[in-house]
Amino acid sequence: MKMNINLATNKKRIYVLFVIAILWLLYVFSPKVADRDYYLLVFTRLEKGINYHNIETGYWLICKFAVAIGMSFNVFIKIYAFIGLMLMTMTALKYSYKPYIVFGLYFLYPFMLDVAQVRHFMACAILTFAIRYLEKLTKENLIKYCLCIAIAMTQHTIALVYLVFLLVYVKNSKTVVKIAIPSTFILLVGVKFVTSTTLYLKIMGTRGLEDTYEAGTSGRQFVLYLAFYGLLVAICYLLHAINSKRIEEGELLDDENGGFLYKVCMISALLIPFIVIDFQFTRLFRGCIFIVLIYIVNQVSYIESRFGRFAMLGIVLLFMAIFYKLFGPSSAYFETLTEPIIFDNEVIKLIGM
Repeated sequence: MKMNINLATNKKRIYVLFVIAILWLLYVFSPKVADRDYYLLVFTRLEKGINYHNIETGYWLICKFAVAIGMSFNVFIKIYAFIGLMLMTMTALKYSYKPYIVFGLYFLYPFMLDVAQVRHFMACAILTFAIRYLEKLTKENLIKYCLCIAIAMTQHTIALVYLVFLLVYVKNSKTVVKIAIPSTFILLVGVKFVTSTTLYLKIMGTRGLEDTYEAGTSGRQFVLYLAFYGLLVAICYLLHAINSKRIEEGELLDDENGGFLYKVCMISALLIPFIVIDFQFTRLFRGCIFIVLIYIVNQVSYIESRFGRFAMLGIVLLFMAIFYKLFGPSSAYFETLTEPIIFDNEVIKLIGM
């Protein structure tokens, strides 16, 4: 069974489209969500003929085109979100055995953040679509992947870092692991050293950061994210080891073990240490979580036993716990994300929920 074969049945496609419809409605009918006013301001300035901008030029040009053809911001954000979700859907249907579960986990984390961080969401959606060009090393695929990342950078410059996934072209997955995991620990130590220097403290001090969760310097939050992201990578490694043994025993075909997706997951570990520099760098690993989820759900689905069912339940409970911690009533994001997206959503209010 090849990974590029669409494993979703028509019934599963319906499930996916249903979930996508819900996510889209939550995304576009939440005008009070954090940062939405900022994007509205960018659009409004263009409507008034103000061309100065301090935002990525690619996003600005798209907004300028929308204004030029008479599109309102509300229509623009609906189309923009639809395109992003469709890019993710195309990859989920192409590589995921149970795409509706992947999207369900994605809703728990990091969908809420993606609703607010519009440009980052699109950059990550483009990355998610682009991984198909990492499946096999050819000149054409290499050019297409780099082009996709270049386009993603026009939406958010942070996408530049995703060129690191070119390491997927290293043929042997064991070699990739030997590069990625030790390098991750070296980076973690190196980054920790940098953040302890006087120069770094002076630079960060000019930003006026406070020791709070929202500012991104809370020690407990650093530990939470480092542990959560690290655990996801460890789960990928463990599942790969389990299913590799089953391949040796003839229970699974080789392609069912994830191939290049496993290498993407291992390389993503390189993005975790940068959280220590600045909380904003949680976006680096977060940008490839959807891909990691595809791999994890696939691998668990291949384990047709009680252990597989318990593993899936455990992963769901993990993401539910993360959702409660980050977006629950006592969280810093509850008023800025959870309430606007779920409780103040225009569609939910309309149907009286």
